[in-house]
Amino acid sequence: MRGGRGPLLGLAVMLPCLLLAQFPARALAAEPTVYLVTMHPGEALFTGFGHIAFRVVDPDAGTDDVYDYGTYEADDPLLAWKFLVGTLPYFCSHTTYQDMVAWYSQDFGGIVLQELVLTPGQVGRLRARIAHDCLPENAAYQYHHFTNNCSTRLRDILDDLLGGELSRATVGRGAGRSIRDLIDSSMARWEFSITRWVVFGLLNYEIDSEADRWQQMFLPWYLGRELEGLSQPAFPGTPPLVRSRTVDLGRDRAEPTLPGLGFGIVFLALVVSVCSVPFALRRLGKVVTSGSFPGPRWGNALARALVLLAGLFGGLYGVLLAFTWIVSPYPETGPNLTLLCFHPVHLLLVVAAVRWNRQRLGARFACRYLQVGVVVSALCAVTNVIGLEPQRLWPYALACLAVCGPLALHGRSEG
Repeated sequence: MRGGRGPLLGLAVMLPCLLLAQFPARALAAEPTVYLVTMHPGEALFTGFGHIAFRVVDPDAGTDDVYDYGTYEADDPLLAWKFLVGTLPYFCSHTTYQDMVAWYSQDFGGIVLQELVLTPGQVGRLRARIAHDCLPENAAYQYHHFTNNCSTRLRDILDDLLGGELSRATVGRGAGRSIRDLIDSSMARWEFSITRWVVFGLLNYEIDSEADRWQQMFLPWYLGRELEGLSQPAFPGTPPLVRSRTVDLGRDRAEPTLPGLGFGIVFLALVVSVCSVPFALRRLGKVVTSGSFPGPRWGNALARALVLLAGLFGGLYGVLLAFTWIVSPYPETGPNLTLLCFHPVHLLLVVAAVRWNRQRLGARFACRYLQVGVVVSALCAVTNVIGLEPQRLWPYALACLAVCGPLALHGRSEG
């Protein structure tokens, strides 16, 4: 009897192995792994806000691909113009992970990988979506800095895969910051000091109200953070959506923080000091009894040069503000209160500086114009601080006041 049982028992043990041997590909198939690839901000302006993409690793197919929604034609000669008027097309592109690292490693401050816990069905839907978006007829889309960029595209796809879990956790929940604050935090570096000042003047009150956590994910860093605080609703027990976080290149980065006011205070103090030199020289000339003392003459020449520079810079920046308002389709560049402080009419100061020594008409006009500038900029600063203006205007009002105040004082003492 034992001898009769042996073959049957052996067959029972071997049967599962025989069945697995008939279907090795299906039984041992490895599911693709999906990563969120976050590139931290770099030193150049176009990398200053970071970047983000999907990485899909398929062991069975032997592929390691990246899908990037932030691609554009960098060699387009009309790049700046198309970006300004909102006609620069952005694309969903596909490349290998190795090529992406080689391309971006020199431009960004670090590359972080977050492995996502997705069901096979979610992975399939994700791959179908990005494959559709990479087709030539579907790849291009209308870019928007805050609502339709490389990060918000991934945010919306993930929210759809998770059944709206991401939006439920973030929409309507205050971020404690405005869009302007978020941009300011990202550009809080020495190399962007002047760029921040120019860019913020071009953007109006649309970015000054408090953003919610859904909106702040236009910055890649915040999308990665929100996912780490999220659970996967498709699994019992709600495991974390992010299985692991690794730094693949460079270094990790903490949450961007708002810059201090130190640089702005030093800058305004420097402007006031330079613009006060003509008045100081004129006052000194009244004290020095020597008729050969050239202080007043030097002060007058410097005042003329400063008025010329103020009119040229303020007027041209005002032209840019007005031009952007007219040609750009973005609501953030529409009606702009910065024009109260910097506007094209400032170019009249250039004419006044040129006619400075001709019957003193230019000097008198410049003095009256600068006095009006003192009143307007002071009113703008005060009303903005007490909340009567929705746009953060006071830095520009103080800059205008720092120039107009000392030069108007010099013109009055001369007269």
